[in-house]
Amino acid sequence: MPDLQKLIALLKRAYGAPKLPLAKGPFELVMWENACYLLPDDRRTAVFEGLLKQVGMDAKAILKADPDVLLTLATMGGMRPTVRVFRWQEIARITLNQFGGDLDQILKLPYPQAKKALKQFPNIGDPGAEKVLMFCGASPGLPLEWNGLRVLTRVGYGRWQKNYGAA
Repeated sequence: MPDLQKLIALLKRAYGAPKLPLAKGPFELVMWENACYLLPDDRRTAVFEGLLKQVGMDAKAILKADPDVLLTLATMGGMRPTVRVFRWQEIARITLNQFGGDLDQILKLPYPQAKKALKQFPNIGDPGAEKVLMFCGASPGLPLEWNGLRVLTRVGYGRWQKNYGAA
């Protein structure tokens, strides 16, 4: 099994240090996760910045936004842009209807409840909810999304299981 510290150092030398997302807080992080699909980080950043500057990053602004502006930005985010626009609007609706427009309140909940609350949003399962809570400083540990978990098991840390939850 390779030394994890050495492995991380090699990856850092090859790819540089990972950058934190521009998104801050649960609402922005859920939007960040839904900004693009299978595209590089620079594209995700461009879509997110477009939403920030052209629309505003709160639930009411998303719902009031010009549909053409949303579609233009969603098109930058890759395939199925109309679905992406629907998801952004659904994120805004859930935030308004379930959380009174303030998703930050989930950070006061116990971790399992906060995670469950986040999983109401499009494309947010266990790994996404765990990542959002981690970036908000509300995670009891370092969560891994599917790819990170797969890589660690391939280099000898842990044992592969039949699904993410079991692993």
